[in-house]
Amino acid sequence: MDDDARSRIAEITTRYVVDVTDDDYDPYVHRNVEHATSYLETLVHILKASLGTGVLAMPIAFKYAGLVNGVIGAILTAFVCGVGIHRFFASQYTICKNLKVSYMPYSVIMKVALLSGPRCMSKVANFFGTLSDALLLLHQTGVCAVYVIFISNNLKDLLKRPYTNLNVPVEYYMLCLLPALLLIVSVPNMKKMARITLLSNCATLVSVIIIIAVLSPNLPDISLRHKTGTVFDSALAFGIMLFALSAMGVILTVEKHMKEPKQMVAYFGTLNVSLVAILIVYTLIGFIGYWQVGDEVKDIIILDLQNYNETARQCAQSLYVVAIFVSYGLSAMVFVDVLWGNYLKHYLAESRHHDKGQCATRILVVFVSTFAAAAIPLFADIVALLGSFSMSSLELIFPAIMDICVRWPDKFGRGKWTLIADLILMAIGVGGLLIGGFSAIRSIVRHLNELRG
Repeated sequence: MDDDARSRIAEITTRYVVDVTDDDYDPYVHRNVEHATSYLETLVHILKASLGTGVLAMPIAFKYAGLVNGVIGAILTAFVCGVGIHRFFASQYTICKNLKVSYMPYSVIMKVALLSGPRCMSKVANFFGTLSDALLLLHQTGVCAVYVIFISNNLKDLLKRPYTNLNVPVEYYMLCLLPALLLIVSVPNMKKMARITLLSNCATLVSVIIIIAVLSPNLPDISLRHKTGTVFDSALAFGIMLFALSAMGVILTVEKHMKEPKQMVAYFGTLNVSLVAILIVYTLIGFIGYWQVGDEVKDIIILDLQNYNETARQCAQSLYVVAIFVSYGLSAMVFVDVLWGNYLKHYLAESRHHDKGQCATRILVVFVSTFAAAAIPLFADIVALLGSFSMSSLELIFPAIMDICVRWPDKFGRGKWTLIADLILMAIGVGGLLIGGFSAIRSIVRHLNELRG
């Protein structure tokens, strides 16, 4: 690292440095977080973030991959996601320990890591740091908008059945949702949000149990279902699973607010435990859903329940609407944490408008996400396209780059196995980006053709 890189790191980290003389500095010990969350509170947040609409798409992923490849793919996807997230937290810990800083956000860690690596990387440090925050904000806004679309469409469907003459455009449902959305984003911190998230997780669990209970009886001969898919279809299934499991934004935010952040990355920490639990739920829904319904399975498995038990379908659908409503609040908190915590708060730190500024940021995410959902055609497909880039980058590609830079030039272990692992992680991330992008573009083309008649 040259003198220019050191001076740039010092300039970037000035606002985070604390006066500590401890030679064996531990960033986790020196964090001072208001309204810190416990192990269980953090766990319920991560489970809520990952058990969103993605779990309902798992049967379609198993349709592409086949039953055997589907199970293997789900396990590998969870493993790869876990490795990528652990890579980031390891880099964050090393950088914060070296600089004697208790915490720095993703974008700053990205900048410092690149400045610590090869000289060629230092030239793009600021760009990639800004890009990290832009991708997080863009992705979380898109996720919130997709949740608005999901809730509105399902409310319309649920109300249309008892009121057959009710023919209100879905945009009106979005408008009616605004007060409720403003209410859920007004929850002040992760500590208080945990109580609501726990109830939401219960609703999700009951909905999942209903889906499994309805689809499990009278399963057809398993030999009628594909065991493996083509290489292309299996890759497409991997892309679906990757973006269904991705919850990097929420994981970053809840880790920041943990009472004992080292519990996030422990062997039986919140990250590993949640990934195992999520993997079990995803695999069960995907396996049983495809086994029962077969190649006619819909994009969202709840829609297939009407062929088996209409009452159960409505119950599962209603519970999932409640669950996704809370997921909206959790995702909106990530948007606020990045935009307010990393940027606006710094400018309004001494201002009497500090609290008003934070409130305005919360209102902003509601109106932007709702307007985008209502006004932009094929917005869900566009979000999927952007998400394929943002989540592959933030969860796989960028953590691998950070790890390489932090270990540069001679800390890669015997045979440079760590460098090889990072390069493989980057390759998987690029593959996920391309596969997810292709899938989203194909969906956009299909929907455009439908609109044209």
